[in-house]
Amino acid sequence: MGMTYIIGRNKAIPNEWLEVSLNSSASMEIEGLLEYALLDKYEEIYNVITEEVIFITIDKLTKEQFNFFVYLINNIISNPNLPKKFNLSTELWNTYIQPLILQDERLISDITAN
Repeated sequence: MGMTYIIGRNKAIPNEWLEVSLNSSASMEIEGLLEYALLDKYEEIYNVITEEVIFITIDKLTKEQFNFFVYLINNIISNPNLPKKFNLSTELWNTYIQPLILQDERLISDITAN
């Protein structure tokens, strides 16, 4: 069984939800990346987005939390010292999740620039 990632609302089409469903293998990769990035230091954000059983609910983050989350994930996946076991996670994140994040109405445009 896979996981649905609910990112938020589309800034160009306000009533449209930004979401993607991934198979269990892809979802496990991204969940591992989220756990690595958030669980130790940012447990509150981790708990907010993982409280549902079959959804990762990034849409529940406030605008401030969302932009901090985006900044944090972008810094982690662009870090050359990121363990190699996250290579596939990073590729899946960039393919499926990042394009939706870029459309989210909460995104501060310069937050994605590294």
